[in-house]
This record gives sequence, structure tokens and C-alpha cells, in this order.
Amino acid sequence: MNAKPGSSGKAKMITLLIGSLFVALAAGCSATAAPQVAAGMILASHHASLDQAFPLDGQRVNGELHVFVTEPESKLKFVDFFVEDSAGEQVRIRRDDTAPFTPMPDGEPLRLDDLGEGRHVIIGELHDLDGGTTVARAEFEVAATTDQTPPTTPTGEIWRPRPGTSWQWQLSGKLDLSVEADVYDIDLELTSAETIAQLHAAGRRVICYFSAGSFESVRSDAGLFPASVKGKAMDGWPEQWLDIRAIDALAPVMLGRLDLAKAKGCDAVEPDNVDGYANDTGFSLRAADQLAYNRWLANAAHERGLAIALKNDLDQVRDLVDYFDFAINEECFSWNECELLTPFIQAGKAVFGAEYELSTGSFCSKAIALNMDFILKDWNLGAARTSCR
Repeated sequence: MNAKPGSSGKAKMITLLIGSLFVALAAGCSATAAPQVAAGMILASHHASLDQAFPLDGQRVNGELHVFVTEPESKLKFVDFFVEDSAGEQVRIRRDDTAPFTPMPDGEPLRLDDLGEGRHVIIGELHDLDGGTTVARAEFEVAATTDQTPPTTPTGEIWRPRPGTSWQWQLSGKLDLSVEADVYDIDLELTSAETIAQLHAAGRRVICYFSAGSFESVRSDAGLFPASVKGKAMDGWPEQWLDIRAIDALAPVMLGRLDLAKAKGCDAVEPDNVDGYANDTGFSLRAADQLAYNRWLANAAHERGLAIALKNDLDQVRDLVDYFDFAINEECFSWNECELLTPFIQAGKAVFGAEYELSTGSFCSKAIALNMDFILKDWNLGAARTSCR
């Protein structure tokens, strides 16, 4: 758990646009040798903004798409864009000398109809002023429909708690099933499918907790984490921060946990520690890295019919409220930060919260006034609970 998120910072992001793709290909640009792929992440958005960007790699998309890439450490000189065919041959479609230095798109979006349906690969070869080169690569699929709805928009019947929903949060000790609460938030790995079914039979909804931003050696899937993604120890907890930029390396674990949540019958998930960019992780994480990772988690949860909570990460609430179904917070009244969560309330989405050190008399009336559902808990998150309403 991360009881108090650290200070936020604005991550500098550069915009890389792929324009006039069809025209460039028709002109017969010459193929180039395949560059050696290095670290990099390509993001995309159906709008000319980073506000709703999501990782392009592995997505099924359609319509028009703006494409971005996370900035390397060095200053860029220019970017070459390539498309890669099924045989692995690359064709340069554009050299961009201006967009890498602007904060917003300055050209036309990529027209996916020009690419055609099916699998495609986009490559951005980034050249810096010192003569170095790095490569960002994304593989994606163009869907048949021309609907431009972002893939982050949930589909199907997903449970979304509304303000006024009571909740219980227990992550340690023998689970007390007698607590009068609409929602139970419990540990994913340590709770059986039978217990979740028992809660459902009693009319409860179930949120399943796991950490998405830290390594815990005690977890059964701990051996799946490569050493490269493990960072500094978390302050006050026997965990290590994760390099959330390495989505491909983390995906086997995180998608496995989401699959487990689905298989056990969880209604929603609570991925914890999703604000590493604002903490001392040992990695150069940026706000854009966190947004990309958190949106990827939201997309993956929704694809499985699971609701998902935004845990803490207050400085990114406005960027993420449309992607998450409710919020869970620790100690925002202690830190005078609860106003930052009001976009969830305005969207009709519950804000579940817990305070540890304050008395109920000092925060409950404020929580009720904000239409937020707060409880008083001990630090060990056992069964004991006092609810504000």
C-alpha cells in the first residue's frame, strides 16, 4: 500500500505524428534496413491531445489516430517513421523535423483506413543531436469498423458503484463476512472463489486487491518478474517499486492477475501503487508513463468485464476519471487533498476512502458533504471498521 502519494510532476512528452501515410506509400518510398529496437513506447489517441492517450502496442483500433512517443533522455534532432509489412520489410513514410519539438499535434492524424484491416507495425526511429538513435515500436490491429470510439471506453455490463455505496476494506486477518457493507474489498490471491461466491450470495459486491506497481516477494507469481523491472524499496513496506514503463515485461503478471480476478468472480479490482512516477522508485518515471500504464490496466480490466478503481494518484484524477469506474483513497482528509477526487463524484462514480489517524468527528462530516464514502481503519487493514455513513 502507498498511504501518501508523493509530489506530482509534469512529464515532458513529445508528439510524433504520422501523416499522409497513403500518399507516402503510393509514392514508393524506398525500404530501409530494419533498425535495432531499443526501449521506447508509442502512445495513441483518437483526439489531438495527450489527455486520452493509451499504449498503442497490442490494441485493436479504428478511425483516425494521433500517435505519440515518450521522449528519450537526449534532445531529438529528427524522427524517421516506418511501416513494417508482414515479411518484416520496413518502408520509411516520413521524416519529422518539427513535431518532436512541439507539445501538441501539428499535422493530420493517421488514417487507419489507408492502412487497411488487420495487423500493422509502426516504428519511430529517433535521432538525437549527438548522433545516437533509439527506436519506438508498436504492433496493433486495425478493426473493420470505422467507429472512432477509443478502446478505453468500457463495453458490456460492468458494475460501477455510485456515491452512497457502503464498503468494507479488509486485507489482513480472518475475513469477517458479517460486516454490514454493500462492497467488500479483499485480497485477490488470499481469497478463494468460494468465499467470493458466499459474499455474492449475501448480496455483496467484491473488489479484489493486488499491487500493480510494486514487487512483493511473498506472492505466488513473484518468480515471473524479471530483475530489470525491480526498483528501490518502498518506504515503510517490504516491497520494491516496479518499472511501469516496461509494460511488455509486466503484462504476463498483471494480465494473469486480472484473469485470476475474473475466474474467481470478482466484480472489480483495486490495483495498488499506481503513482510510482511521484515517488522515489529508482527509475526515471514520468507522468506520461504513469498515465499510459494506468490506462493500459483499465483497458485490460474492462476487456475482462471487471470494474477498476483508481487508487490514490490524485494529481492524475482529471486525466484518468473517464478510464476508471470509481476511486479508492487513503488519507486525503489528513493531507487536505480530497477536493481533487470530486471529478469522480461529478461523474456519478463512488469515492471509497479510509483514514487511519484522524477521529471520525474530524473527517466524517466533510466526507458526507463531498458525497464520499469513508471509513476509519487501522493500519493493518483488519476487520475493524467505523463507517461515516
